[in-house]
Amino acid sequence: MVACPALCLLQCANELDLIGTIKLAMSLCGIYRLTGDNQNRSIFSRKPLLAPDEAESFLVGLDGVHGVKTMRQALRYTLPNSGSPKETEMVLPLYLPRRLGGFGLPKPEMNAVIPLDDHAAAICGSRSVVCDALWRNAYTAFEYQSREHHDNQRAYGHDYARQLALESMGYVVKFVTNDQLRSIEQMTELARILAARAGIRMPKDAFAPSEKRIKLLGCTF
Repeated sequence: MVACPALCLLQCANELDLIGTIKLAMSLCGIYRLTGDNQNRSIFSRKPLLAPDEAESFLVGLDGVHGVKTMRQALRYTLPNSGSPKETEMVLPLYLPRRLGGFGLPKPEMNAVIPLDDHAAAICGSRSVVCDALWRNAYTAFEYQSREHHDNQRAYGHDYARQLALESMGYVVKFVTNDQLRSIEQMTELARILAARAGIRMPKDAFAPSEKRIKLLGCTF
């Protein structure tokens, strides 16, 4: 007998903390699968195994069952369509509430499609582009860029063309590396940029380092 993804998430919520449960939920609701070990890991596309609303429905009538409280809390912060664990790590500190170590900014759309106008389409040779994380109303996109991807000249050229196309339409595009994910100073600067683009006035202490934020940036999954 094979447990359904929602049941697997509930069972793991017994063992994981809230952040770990959110990351697992975003993996199950993501559009990727991993193969290999940590030294030789590959990522392939797949359809989501679970949707956040489907997971919420699974919990109906299960109040009092171990793991339900953690899973329900985690689903409040679970976004569908993440394309990799690193994409999840990139966005979590930005939109999680400050009490969990985040900056409390708006949630992005993950792997969202942006239709291009004729001028932008001519720049990159496509009628639309997909962004890892998109704050559509703020005209801001963040893209995770692995070292392998950056070293691939063809992929790098494609990314640059997409960036030029989106910038021609008024978007700001930021590429985020693994080193930046581990830097509280650089992630804080990205949060400042996003807040300014979204027109959000943050409290004076919103960008101050905290133990929870340092721990969140140091988490791996």
